[in-house]
Amino acid sequence: MKLFQIDYFLEVAEQLNFTKAANILYVSQPALSKQIALLEEELGVKLFVRTSRKVALTTAGQQFEKDLKEIRLLVDNAKEHAIQARTSKKQTLRIACFDGQIFDDFLPQFYEHIKKLDSDMNIQLTRGNFFENKAALEQGAADILITLQMDCEELKDCGMHKMTPRESALIFSKTFFRQPPEQYNPKDFYGKKFLIIKRELSPGIYRKNIETIEKLGIINPIILEHDNMSTLIANLEMGQGFTILASDVAKCNDNLIHYPLPDEMKTWVVAVWKHTNTLAELVMDDFKY
Repeated sequence: MKLFQIDYFLEVAEQLNFTKAANILYVSQPALSKQIALLEEELGVKLFVRTSRKVALTTAGQQFEKDLKEIRLLVDNAKEHAIQARTSKKQTLRIACFDGQIFDDFLPQFYEHIKKLDSDMNIQLTRGNFFENKAALEQGAADILITLQMDCEELKDCGMHKMTPRESALIFSKTFFRQPPEQYNPKDFYGKKFLIIKRELSPGIYRKNIETIEKLGIINPIILEHDNMSTLIANLEMGQGFTILASDVAKCNDNLIHYPLPDEMKTWVVAVWKHTNTLAELVMDDFKY
């Protein structure tokens, strides 16, 4: 028995006239009669008594009408509940993203991917340092954490998806040197101020950047730790030191110069989520950048 057959039966039962019921339902009378006959055949009982002058419900038909009206009401209520759930209880995906310019370029594509999965989904984006975002993920206040791969060692029992690569570079302002060197030379940076986010706020990035400085042969740097990326960039622009970040930071800032580092020193922007978070698992399942 199909839902449309329920509608057909109830309309005929109310009108007790096949022609009138067919007009109301916008179907032909033969088509309506055929569906009623199929319904009677499926049930194995007669639902209507038909003569040349009138149509009447049988005893079985009367009981069937009573039960189907209750079912029809339940179906209508189910539809209404679904509509209410869609408008008042939309799913919300909470994304905690590392603060800074290096993440902004791929977010629109990520948003589009999410909207294709569920056009009604609410997306909440918050910015913070790694320590804040890690706490939000672990405490269930964030569904997905977007950060740099080097910080993922601090995250346990999580899924991880590489979003986009980032070319690492030495970055400094045009005023950092009286005359910027034409090519990279470690000696140019000996004893210079090296700007970095505080170790406790982003231990993975801190450790990786210190290792990179050593690999590059830059000796005796003066380590200056910062509370957030905005302050670090501001000091960088004022010529207060140099740093290691994605080259994109300098490419979109006319006041900054960058020296790209070797490919093996590049990093990745990654999305991280708890395996127990089914919404995050669904969103990240087939995302491709």
